[in-house]
Amino acid sequence: MINKAGTEAAQCICTLAHETFRETYGPVAPAVNLEKYIAANFNEARITQELQDPGHSFYIAYVADKPVGFTKITHHQSAKGMLSENGIKLDRIYVVKAFQGLSIGTELMKKVCGVAREAHADYIWLMVWQKNERAIQFYQKAGFVIYETDAFHFGDEVHQDFLMKLDLYYAK
Repeated sequence: MINKAGTEAAQCICTLAHETFRETYGPVAPAVNLEKYIAANFNEARITQELQDPGHSFYIAYVADKPVGFTKITHHQSAKGMLSENGIKLDRIYVVKAFQGLSIGTELMKKVCGVAREAHADYIWLMVWQKNERAIQFYQKAGFVIYETDAFHFGDEVHQDFLMKLDLYYAK
C-alpha cells in the first residue's frame, strides 16, 4: 500500500530517511559527512516544512501497516540542460534494505510516474551518484536515461552525479 503523506507523517519519514540513507551510504561515506547530511536534510522541522509546501509531495510505502519506504517529488522543477521547464524532480526514493527485492521501489516509481502524468509533466528527472550502480540500474530498468552530469556537495566531498530523465511522452 502506498499513501500520500501529510504533515502528521513527518516523524515517520525522518525515521525512514535516517535508516535508509545510512543503509545506502553508510558503508561508503565518511561518517561525519553522512551524519551532517542526515541532520541537515532529515530533521522533523525540515520534513514538516516540505510536507506543508504544495511544491513537494511525499508518498510512504507500507507492508502490513509497517512503513518500509518513501519517495519525495518536487513539482514544476526544471532540470539542467532541458528545454522544457515542465518537469518533476524525483528527489528521493528509498526502501528499507530488509524489504528490497519485493517490488516496493517499483511500486513507488509507478506512483511517481502516475503523479507526473496527472500533472501533465513532460518528464521526470533525478540526480544519482555515479558510484551507486544499484540505483542507476533500477532507474534504467524504469526507463530513465543518463543525459548529463552535475556536482553534488556531500559534506567536504564533491561527488559527480548523473542526471537522468524519463520522457513521459515515450514512457510506457
